[in-house]
Amino acid sequence: MSAKLYLSGPMSGYKDYNRPLFMAATKCLRDKGYTILNPCESDGEVPSNATWRDYLKKDLRMLADADGIIVLPRWEDSKGARLEVHICFQLGLPVFRFDMRKKDIVPFMRRSDRDGITKEDKEVSP
Repeated sequence: MSAKLYLSGPMSGYKDYNRPLFMAATKCLRDKGYTILNPCESDGEVPSNATWRDYLKKDLRMLADADGIIVLPRWEDSKGARLEVHICFQLGLPVFRFDMRKKDIVPFMRRSDRDGITKEDKEVSP
């Protein structure tokens, strides 16, 4: 059984909530054999009048079932994605980034993110 990796990235303020990128990355990574938890695929679990908080609660339940996280480009512009990454770092879960050129995940290197959370440079490998 392969590790379950949660896909995280910006949605609010994007056309179609950035679903095209989420879906394309999911297909590409599943074709490579990864088990991907895509929050866009579970949107039916919240009512049509759901708030950002409702979506975040659903997404955090998915994240709790994951073995790690993959961030999409511009993830740092999303307060939800920043929170998800912070949770993974606090839990010691691996964090990867989706490389658009390679169409694969690569280890995530981080000096600091824009919400003020700092951590020494760290490479998290698969």
